[in-house]
Amino acid sequence: MSSSDDEDPLALFRQAAAGAKRLRQDTTAPPAMRPRPPRVTVDLSEPAAAPFFFSEDYQPLLDERGCWRRDDAPADLLARARRGEWPAALVLDLHGLDRATVKLELAALIDHGLRRQHDSVLVICGRGQGILKDKVPAYLAQHPAVIGLLPAPRGQGGQHALLVLLDHPEAPWHRR
Repeated sequence: MSSSDDEDPLALFRQAAAGAKRLRQDTTAPPAMRPRPPRVTVDLSEPAAAPFFFSEDYQPLLDERGCWRRDDAPADLLARARRGEWPAALVLDLHGLDRATVKLELAALIDHGLRRQHDSVLVICGRGQGILKDKVPAYLAQHPAVIGLLPAPRGQGGQHALLVLLDHPEAPWHRR
């Protein structure tokens, strides 16, 4: 056996790393992340909670990205939403639903979001044949409580989901 086998491995490491400088990245703290609001599972299928009726004929004027905002909304509303200032508090997945059920679920989701004073909700349309993906923005833009909508961030569904901004008295865009 050689004498190097008898030495302490930790002492050998300290001896080898004696002249090393501490890296700057090891001394800075990562930026603080805003906590996400807790997700709540709610049965939104109650027809009594959905008094709003959507028209099949209405077509909102969406921009090239698929975004829409009400005329009285702040000009920077969609840009701020794109940056993630208002994460979705409720999520509605429309996979497998027919148009009549989709309308009821959307109205119930908006109603529930307003009662809880959520700033935004997420609606997952999915890819499918594109029927719901084309109709859901038209339904949402008709509702008086929807102030804007845009494709969701990539991690939350991207082009196959919509982030819907709800207008209520305590909304952050009213506090300016």
